[in-house]
Amino acid sequence: MPRRESPKPPSAAGTCRAPRAFPGATPVAPNGTFKSADELRAIYLDLKGVEPNRPTIVHCRIGERSSHKWIVLSYLLGLKDAHNYDGSWTEYGSVIGSPIER
Repeated sequence: MPRRESPKPPSAAGTCRAPRAFPGATPVAPNGTFKSADELRAIYLDLKGVEPNRPTIVHCRIGERSSHKWIVLSYLLGLKDAHNYDGSWTEYGSVIGSPIER
């Protein structure tokens, strides 16, 4: 059977549209616990502009770090419409024609 070549490599460079970057250690205090709710609100809501009344979808490369952020948004900050895209970049970046920001 002939092989069909994809116009975009399986792990294309870039990110999903309209991203806000949060390094993996963002919600973690130096002692390894979560930062206080006030600190987390300042980071996620004030500094990064996450809007509590709008749907928020977190993702990373494989869904591991984003699940950590989903816990922060859903449980520690109480966002009702926060979701973890567990397919994350591995899935999204391999879909031909998906919009990518570079």
